[in-house]
Amino acid sequence: MLGQLAGLPVKGSFRPSFTEKVVLKRAVYALLFGASEKTVKKYLLEGTEGVPGLTSAQTEQLLTSELMQDILAAQKNRQGQIQAEGGITTVFGKSASLSPGKTGRNPRSLMAEEMQAYELYLLKPIVDYLLQIGSEEVTITAWQHDGFTLRFKDASKRTRHNSRINRLVKDRAIRDLGMPKWQVELERVTLE
Repeated sequence: MLGQLAGLPVKGSFRPSFTEKVVLKRAVYALLFGASEKTVKKYLLEGTEGVPGLTSAQTEQLLTSELMQDILAAQKNRQGQIQAEGGITTVFGKSASLSPGKTGRNPRSLMAEEMQAYELYLLKPIVDYLLQIGSEEVTITAWQHDGFTLRFKDASKRTRHNSRINRLVKDRAIRDLGMPKWQVELERVTLE
């Protein structure tokens, strides 16, 4: 959808055919974690991971779209709430206060901490599940900030584990965080 909003070519009705997905993802993640519109624009224009950035026209088209304007407004609103409340309490109950000064905690950094806590919160059931099935069956080969790369010793069980892991994350997002079902979409589960 973001690719379409930026005017990038789309193949079929749902699957984008553009390589700029990593550029879009980097920019949107930065926005959700509190980055300014100026920073997001810079990310869109410069590209990442060897993928060139969007053109100025594509960047402008995306940033002025209704969806991106809604996200920018929600970000500004959340940062205003953090300012008014003097800090945040993460989904784990950890409090973090604003602290003035150059090296202090501002609304943007607290918003990033809040989002990181949500990511970890969504991953926790997976950790519990992996501990339950044990190291004889699965190895975590990489743990990224927002996911895992797993190696299952019995490749024939990948589909079952993939389905279970996806269900755990979706259930937590819907049940505990109140996300509408249509909003919960996992990018992928990487299984070696």
